[in-house]
Amino acid sequence: MDIIVNGQPKTLTTTSVSYADIVILAGCPFRPYYSITYRRGATENREGILAYGQTVEVVAGMVFNLAYTGDAG
Repeated sequence: MDIIVNGQPKTLTTTSVSYADIVILAGCPFRPYYSITYRRGATENREGILAYGQTVEVVAGMVFNLAYTGDAG
């Protein structure tokens, strides 16, 4: 299934992704300091925020945007 991560097409072989999966797909070093939003999701979860430690069910064409928010500590 094809999704978009930060404007780049990516192919998944699973039906859900985690926060860590999106960070890795974006080509970023894994840290809990990213803001990840998504849209064009499944009917029951069309858009939202994927927080550290969470997973979300994916559908073809789903769009994820990842932004580095920095280390607050």
